[in-house]
Amino acid sequence: MGQHRLAGRHPGGHTRAYSRADIRRLDVATGSRRNLLKGAAIGAGVGAAAGIAIIIAADDDQDSELEGLEVAVAGAMFLGSTALGGIVGALTKSPRWTRVHPTGLGVSISF
Repeated sequence: MGQHRLAGRHPGGHTRAYSRADIRRLDVATGSRRNLLKGAAIGAGVGAAAGIAIIIAADDDQDSELEGLEVAVAGAMFLGSTALGGIVGALTKSPRWTRVHPTGLGVSISF
C-alpha cells in the first residue's frame, strides 16, 4: 500500500484500501454509551401524550367523582412511561464515535 492510502480489515477478513484523497471524513468507534436520559425523555413524551389523551377522552364536561381518577391515571401513565423509557435506554448501547483528523504522512489506522 502506498503512503497516501488508508487500509482496514473488515470482520469478514478481507482488506479494503481507500485513497486519502477519497476520504472526506473519518470517525472511529471509541467505545459505547448507554441512552438512559434519551430513553427517559422519549418515555416522558409518550407518557405525557398518553396522559393528555386519557384526560381529553374522559372529559365529558360533567363534574364527576372520577375526575380525580382521570388525573391519577394520566400521572401514572406519565411516570410509568418515563421509568420504562429510562430502563430501555439504560439497557440500550450505542457506539460512541470520535472524529479523527489525520495530519502528516505518518498516520496509521488499523481496525
